[in-house]
Order: sequence, then C-alpha cells, then structure tokens
Amino acid sequence: MKSETDTKLDFDWPFQAGVVDKVLNELEVKVRRKNRRRRNVATAASCAGLTCAVLFWAVPLWKHTSTISTNSAERRSLTLEDGSRVDMSARTKLHTDFRYGRRIVALDQGEAFFSVAKDHGRPFLVETPLGTVRVTGTVFDIRLADPKDADVTLMEGSISLERPATEPLKLKPTEQVSISGADSSVRTLSSSELENISAWREGRVVFSGLTLSQVAQRLAAYFGSPIVVAPEVVNLQPGGSAPLQDLKSVLGALEEALPIRVISLDDGSYQLQPR
Repeated sequence: MKSETDTKLDFDWPFQAGVVDKVLNELEVKVRRKNRRRRNVATAASCAGLTCAVLFWAVPLWKHTSTISTNSAERRSLTLEDGSRVDMSARTKLHTDFRYGRRIVALDQGEAFFSVAKDHGRPFLVETPLGTVRVTGTVFDIRLADPKDADVTLMEGSISLERPATEPLKLKPTEQVSISGADSSVRTLSSSELENISAWREGRVVFSGLTLSQVAQRLAAYFGSPIVVAPEVVNLQPGGSAPLQDLKSVLGALEEALPIRVISLDDGSYQLQPR
C-alpha cells in the first residue's frame, strides 16, 4: 500500500522531471508564432493599403501634371492634355495639373499665349502670383513683368480675373488689364496694338508705344541679360520693330535709330548711354 508521501510524489513528478516547464515553453513558442503571423498579416495588409494610397496619389500626379520651362531666347509651343494650346516666350515657367478633371495652369514667370479648348463644364484656370484667370474657351496673353506687375490681354472670348479681396474683373475682346501691385487699370487696344502684343510668337519685338526703358526691360526678360538705361534717355521712344535673333543685333538697331550708344560690359550686362 502506498503511503501519503508516495501519493504526493506521484503528483509532483512532472514538475520534478521538468515536463510541465517543457509543455509551457512549447505553448509559449506556439503563441508567439501565432501572434507573429497575425502581426505579419496585419503589417502586410497595412503596407498594401499604404501602397494603394500612394499609387492613387502618385500615378495621377505623374501622368497628369508637369512642369515646363523655356531658356533665354527660346520659344516653345505645345498642346496641353485637354487640347488647349500654349505658346511660351523665353524664360517662362509654368506647371500644369489635369488630375481628376481639373484644368489648371500655374504661370510662375514670363509670358504665355493661350488658346483654350472649349469645355463649359470644366473651367480653365491660369494661376499667377497676382490673381487667377478663369475661362471656358478663349484666346488671351499673360505677361508677368515681375512678381508685382502683369498684363492680361484678351483676343477672343471672355475671361474673368479673380484677385483676393476684390470683385472678379471681366474682360471683353481687345481689352487689356494692367496690374501693378494692388492697383489695376483696363483699356481697349487697337488692332495694331493687339498684333504687337503677340509679335514675339513670330520672333519679333515691337518698339512702338514703348519707351526705351520699357524696351530694355522686355529685352532683358527675353534674353536674360541685365540692361541699364541712363536716366537721360529712359523716355526715348524707338518705334518700329526688330527680329529677335540675338541681343547684340537688337541693341545695334536701337543704337542706329536713337541718339544712344550701347556699352557691353565684361559681366554680360549692357548700358545704354546718351551719345
């Protein structure tokens, strides 16, 4: 017959033999493996969701947006995704965004001539540092002289200029709005003035109606070379036009037409002095 001590030893032998610890360790390993599989599945699902979100954002960004720019003395014409056309003057930079039905162009600098494809359900927006031009189908030109000055000229159709804290300004064909900081003014242009506005598209610069200071500003913007005009000659009016071949040729034509002399400096800039 077994004693009370023997019975107790019969119940304690698994602990003494380490069997329970072994079983517990195996169970703990299985639980850790199961939890690890769950975490891996959750991580994979999370990564898949993140990948889908990134692709949802990145693919349209890559396919339907672009940044386009021109160099000094370079002009470029292109057809946009919606069928609209834009002619870019020299040293012009713009961004396009046609994602999810948008028709947005951001003009950062330079001058661009737009022929917008008609789509009354989707307005075409041109965003500039001085305001946004809203159209549905029309032909117009935007010139950014600098971040504070701009000219918007309407050839065909209608446009609305939207600026912060002001009522939208609607332009009619042949009208031009000139913006200088917070101020703006509208005037009606003649047919010859309208032709002069877009003469750069044909490789010409028109001097008519401009002072020598304004001509120098436009040439500097187109060719990328600084031009300093002496105070004595800033208000001279050259008249006529010249081909946009190279800056020296254009300045030479001005030197022949006006009582000025052109001084070329070693740093690539020019000075226009009285003769």
